[in-house]
Amino acid sequence: NLHIAVLNYGDEIRPEDRKKIFEKFYSGKDVLANIKQIGLGLSYVRVVCHAHNGSVYVDPNFKKGARIIIKIPIDGIENK
Repeated sequence: NLHIAVLNYGDEIRPEDRKKIFEKFYSGKDVLANIKQIGLGLSYVRVVCHAHNGSVYVDPNFKKGARIIIKIPIDGIENK
């Protein structure tokens, strides 16, 4: 598998938001209320991951912001 970790050292994702942040148009409660969010970015990441038989999730043990883990199988890719 190809593993990609995307780190954000800002605010931690609240536990109640972790289950929903990959849903289309969902935007969690942001500390900076003046930032407008549409809630599409992570839903598109999930669609692309699933299209490649992969997965994406929030690392629940990362406490200094947020870490999003992407896993995509690389079976069948030739080494050149």
